[in-house]
Amino acid sequence: MKSASYLAVFLTLFLLLALLMPAKAAAQAQPPSLPCRFHGTVEVNGAPVPDGTAIRAVILGDVYTATTPSVYGPSTYMVQAAPEAGTYYLPGTQVSFAIDGRTAPQKSTWTDGGNKEVNLTGYAPPTPPPPPEPTPRPSYSPAPAPTPPPTQPPTPTPTPRPLPPVGPPATPAATTQSSLAWPLWIAGWVFVALVVGLMVWVRRQK
Repeated sequence: MKSASYLAVFLTLFLLLALLMPAKAAAQAQPPSLPCRFHGTVEVNGAPVPDGTAIRAVILGDVYTATTPSVYGPSTYMVQAAPEAGTYYLPGTQVSFAIDGRTAPQKSTWTDGGNKEVNLTGYAPPTPPPPPEPTPRPSYSPAPAPTPPPTQPPTPTPTPRPLPPVGPPATPAATTQSSLAWPLWIAGWVFVALVVGLMVWVRRQK
């Protein structure tokens, strides 16, 4: 009985392995999906996007990225979704898009070897204005002390000089005495001459 039980378990495992091996081989032999191209215009807030805007196509968690512009012109994109080996997408698999990390409302579906035009639009909140610069508060600085005017040296008071007396100029004393000496000297000689003459006349009278 035990041998029969072991044999039955062995046969069951063998059959399971025989069934799984062809399925695994068939999965490995499945070729990857053909690339699918998505392209179109890109607008954010109704305006074209600048060059270098990142566009993402997301398929079952796989992300395919491209940047603007593309060969189709300014503000356009083209994403070439080429699955890696062993990756297969069923036709009709949903494809979502994002513009610079913000999900776009447009959707598409996967088609092997497809070339689909999907024009993307998005919304971005307006950039807040920069905060106003703080108004500088006036710094208080004490008023400079007034500079005293330079001290002027006192003006010397002029000493009054006596005015000369009004009248004829005074004759020096020496000049006056010299002027008086000559008449006196002459008068003396005249007196002496008179005395001598008088004495001579008296003698003649005797």
